[in-house]
Amino acid sequence: NDSTVLIATGNNIISCVFNKTRLKSAVALLPGGKEFQNQVNCFLYDDAKTLWVGTSSGIIYRLHKSQRTEKCFIPGNYIVRTLAEDSMHTMWAGTDKGLFVFSKEGKLIKSVYNSSGLLNDCIYSILPIKKTNSVFAATNLGLSFISFAGVLKNYSKELGLQNMEFNTASCVQSKSGKLYFGGVDGITSLYPEALSVMKDSPGIYITTTVI
Repeated sequence: NDSTVLIATGNNIISCVFNKTRLKSAVALLPGGKEFQNQVNCFLYDDAKTLWVGTSSGIIYRLHKSQRTEKCFIPGNYIVRTLAEDSMHTMWAGTDKGLFVFSKEGKLIKSVYNSSGLLNDCIYSILPIKKTNSVFAATNLGLSFISFAGVLKNYSKELGLQNMEFNTASCVQSKSGKLYFGGVDGITSLYPEALSVMKDSPGIYITTTVI
């Protein structure tokens, strides 16, 4: 809403409620105790108002509206850098070692690695594509389109990116559906539908003939 701001601290998410410029309350959303002493890296409220919190230990906490907390585990306990929910309410988690897809109930249903076709396993940021079960992921070595169905397309600096390396959580989607990704040398922006119709029309050059 227009009066609540969520802030990530070292090991919790703080819900701050304001009345204009005055802070009325600040409440920690995750339960206290040693069990939750994990470095918080990212968080996201999904469409069902469940809070997903990614940590540096490879644990994703899910806090329901009822205040019930569950855990999801990233294979290998890799750092969770970014979270995104697509239009089909599937949750995508970007880590230092691959992309992991969870159902809305928190079950791991898919993994995508360099061996699957990614240019690089380190996922810095993710943005969903409207009305689809797919995302764009900014990595340490370019930009990748990934669909849940298994389609994967990579885009490198030669295709117009600001550079090959992007920055953690540096991304936003405009109301028009345009995606923006921040990197080490600026910002890359794109309309997903425009890329989907791009065709490669190579020039043909004859350098020699043999009879």
